[in-house]
Amino acid sequence: MRDTDTVARLGGDEFVVLLAEAGSREQIQRTVDQIVQRVTAPVAINDQEILVTPSIGGCLFPDDGQDAGTLLKNADTAMYFAKSAGRSNSQWFTQAMHQQAEEKLALAGNMRKALDTGQFFIEFQPEVCLKTGKVMAVEALVRWRHPKRGVVPPAEFIALAEETGLIIPLGEWVLRTACREVVNLQKACGAPLALAVNVSPRQLQQKDWSETVRSALLDSGMNPRHLELEITEGMLMQNPDESAELLDALRQQGVGVVIDDFGTGYSSLAYLTRFPIDKIKIDRSFVRDLTFDVTDAAVIDAIIAMSHSLKIRVIAEGVETPEQLHYLRERGCDEAQGYHFSKAVTADQIPALMQTLTARLSAG
Repeated sequence: MRDTDTVARLGGDEFVVLLAEAGSREQIQRTVDQIVQRVTAPVAINDQEILVTPSIGGCLFPDDGQDAGTLLKNADTAMYFAKSAGRSNSQWFTQAMHQQAEEKLALAGNMRKALDTGQFFIEFQPEVCLKTGKVMAVEALVRWRHPKRGVVPPAEFIALAEETGLIIPLGEWVLRTACREVVNLQKACGAPLALAVNVSPRQLQQKDWSETVRSALLDSGMNPRHLELEITEGMLMQNPDESAELLDALRQQGVGVVIDDFGTGYSSLAYLTRFPIDKIKIDRSFVRDLTFDVTDAAVIDAIIAMSHSLKIRVIAEGVETPEQLHYLRERGCDEAQGYHFSKAVTADQIPALMQTLTARLSAG
């Protein structure tokens, strides 16, 4: 930094750097790169090496703002884009960023209204037993029917709900609603259909979340043994001790625990033996190419063998072809889901779909 430059702390872990008469953007970028290099250098504290990963957003006067408030806001917007692009990098503000930020803010406001006005609904995708061809469970998938935009893709609002904290009330609504609907399906089908519900990182961090699950089960009348909660590997490993405590509390209620997207994160035998896990869901990225990619096929073979040796059931997601289904059956995979069986459908379509799938798969 030069004597004419200013460095200030805004609060928390946020700092601002003001470069006066710094020259072109290319010249400033060299300074930014030097800041990243210095900040990311390891620091030893109490004989422990600490690593810092900065995210830097930048803007220029007068192109990106005529006053300090606007410049700070735009630099802040660019910083969040840098965070989403991966740590230890920098981004320059653009009007496209501003537009995206405005749309994001509007979408977050619409989500709050949507939850209050009943715009969300649930579809269910069947999970099929590969030995019998019967539908064993359904996975609850939340959908949003916007009054003007129509059905909003989950990819547009799930991450935003997580970021804004709206995933807490939305996730609870999904859990309670799905439990009620599946209890009705069990009565209509005369079968002990299980329900799989995805759990978000924010939900897992809630101290009283196991009580929320207990309340949803009691209100709906669902048998805890028919509820499976899907949790990703990364979520478990962020706070392994707290995660183990929560999963134990859920297991004591009789609720099943499923590791979602298995193979994409911290997959290891060590944590499979540490946590109370009932089922592993193989990520679709391995299933997609298994019939012609020997590496993916080998990974699936290993996951199935390892899981079965630990008495853990295995389900494969993203099954779309007969060839994939045949391979998984031959390797002893327990269950599967994907478009080969059915896309996600509304609850009223499940009974007929169960009959159709059982007849089709048992015949094939």
